[in-house]
Amino acid sequence: MNAGTGPSFDKPSTAQTYNCYLGGKLCFEVDRAAAEGVLQSAPDARDVARENFLFAGRAAACAAKTHGIGQMLDRNVGIVGVRTEVRSAA
Repeated sequence: MNAGTGPSFDKPSTAQTYNCYLGGKLCFEVDRAAAEGVLQSAPDARDVARENFLFAGRAAACAAKTHGIGQMLDRNVGIVGVRTEVRSAA
């Protein structure tokens, strides 16, 4: 995204492609096509994305339990329609 030009809907977004792997609702056709292209050469990409997402929740839960952290800033990628693991852990 260039400064002042807004989002591009003709190029896939990494965050929205990741959203597709997780079953989220906020992605465009270009993002779905990119996700499908990756899945053709790396069929486990969806599983890897899910495990990565779940790891963030486990790491947040560990930080809360082990170190007594009571607040966490969830800097997610704006995934709509997917349960946020970090929020669930805190």
